[in-house]
Amino acid sequence: MDLVPEPMISKIRSASAVSSFATTLAFLSTLGCTTIERQEPDREPLLPGGAPGHQIEVANRRVRVIDRGAGSAIVLVHGVGGTAAHFGPVIDALGRRYRVIALDLFGMGFSERSSDFRYGWNLWADQIAGVLDTLGIERAHVVGHSLGGTVGIVFADRYPHRIGRLVLVGSASWLPGYFFAMLTPGVGEWYLARKDFLGAAYDDRHRSELEAAYRVHGTRRAILRYSRRMVLDSAAFSRAVDRLAIPVLQLHGTADQEVPLRAAERFRARLRDSRLVAVEGSGHYVMRDAPGRFVEEVLAFLAD
Repeated sequence: MDLVPEPMISKIRSASAVSSFATTLAFLSTLGCTTIERQEPDREPLLPGGAPGHQIEVANRRVRVIDRGAGSAIVLVHGVGGTAAHFGPVIDALGRRYRVIALDLFGMGFSERSSDFRYGWNLWADQIAGVLDTLGIERAHVVGHSLGGTVGIVFADRYPHRIGRLVLVGSASWLPGYFFAMLTPGVGEWYLARKDFLGAAYDDRHRSELEAAYRVHGTRRAILRYSRRMVLDSAAFSRAVDRLAIPVLQLHGTADQEVPLRAAERFRARLRDSRLVAVEGSGHYVMRDAPGRFVEEVLAFLAD
């Protein structure tokens, strides 16, 4: 005769599995956080010597900007884990016709990190407005790469009188697979401790700058907090997309592995006034893979 009934045995097994899973997540979280602490020894986002741009004060917070050219303004907004220098191959060419402002988003590059920040689209949209205020610019076009395109849409929704046209580069309503890993406590910390963001470097100097940015304390935590807030903010973003009424250019690489071209095609159907340009052979970083085509398309769109 069984001393323990079968239903009780099943409950014990289930409880044991849950406990084991929770222990694994706790271990991964501790391992990830400990590793990240070692990877981020620099307490301040100090701009390295030789890196382009400078830091300005925006609402008493430091923001790194690259400011080139004169005339009507274009704001360049990088993607997750990027910096203003991701646009390095195209800044000077755009600056021959426009005043180009490339910025580092809070929590990344050489802009400030803070435990007070609610990392997400609203924070970064307000940051763009603050940068424009500090530089004495009333209105600007926005060019956003990946996450930066999402920020551009939210900026247009929050500050409709301050934006001209919007360019989305490798940007659509799409989440790369690694974002889902970051949503799980423990798994996200472990994943970010191992992720290589340096593959986006386009030359040795840029790689050195990215290495310095990823030594700044709080960088990976900012990315993690944004990733986990994104789910909460998704409905608000969807409403911002539906309200978007300005002309939009979508520049998308046919070989984009992070945000596939089909996602851009579906996203186009949601936009009121959009033109999609597929850049043959380009990956996720169109401004790096095809800088000449990038500049040509952006200038033509803004001059239209």
